[in-house]
Amino acid sequence: MNTFFQIAALLLQVPVLVVALIIILIQPGVLPSHDLPWIIITLLHLSLFPLLYGAFVYKTKRISNADITERKERVFPFFIITCVYGFYLLITILFDAPEIFRTLATHYFVLALILSLVTVWWKVSVHTAGVAQFVVLLSILIGSQALFLAPLIVFTGWLRITMKSHNLRQVLGGVIVALLSVMIATIINFS
Repeated sequence: MNTFFQIAALLLQVPVLVVALIIILIQPGVLPSHDLPWIIITLLHLSLFPLLYGAFVYKTKRISNADITERKERVFPFFIITCVYGFYLLITILFDAPEIFRTLATHYFVLALILSLVTVWWKVSVHTAGVAQFVVLLSILIGSQALFLAPLIVFTGWLRITMKSHNLRQVLGGVIVALLSVMIATIINFS
């Protein structure tokens, strides 16, 4: 069962969810094939670069474990990831990316920024925040049928508590941060 938890936790990381989001958006044609360069740029900045950076800080022992369970160890890596997401947002603005990519960039940057700020004082579940944002953002982009994935938020919270990575307050904090970030990013996108 422990292996199942570890695999599930790996699959529920924000960079992996980005890949899932892109795959889902390609299916109904939300992302047309002529947007392939932007799809690649998105996957690099929101998925590959954060995963590589995470592997680097883990391999070089700058963090004590892959989940970064110590709050103080999270501050600098979260700052770096926020900068990567901010750079991606800047690219989408400067090069006039299609709206869907500016939307993704804004939402992921705002989530990373809020998580980075909160992490200075309090540890929240990034996994739960990432899954909550994934479900809500997907429902915004393709419609309410995506809400069938909402139980994934509860599963992720349960998983993080069962693995003793977080307590209930930290899991609920992750959901609240995600909902707040979606509201702020949506307001920014409509401005």
